[in-house]
Amino acid sequence: MKKILQSEEAKKIAISSLGYDHGINLDDIDLTRDLMTDKEVEKIFGISYRTLCNHRKKGLIKYFKMGSKTMYIKQILTMDILKIYND
Repeated sequence: MKKILQSEEAKKIAISSLGYDHGINLDDIDLTRDLMTDKEVEKIFGISYRTLCNHRKKGLIKYFKMGSKTMYIKQILTMDILKIYND
């Protein structure tokens, strides 16, 4: 699984599915380490699952689906969260 996630093609798919238009260096992203689940996001940022769902619905944070799981890339999510709470 780690080899699959580290492939350049997997990185491009993850980034493109997020619709993120800022320049991100794909070499800086390690999908085996930089992916986060809902539970991890809730814990790290101290927000509820409901708040997280509301942010996703409003398009305030970028995410993608991996099977039935909602996943986030740590660097992108951090920038999105900072923008939400500092505007």
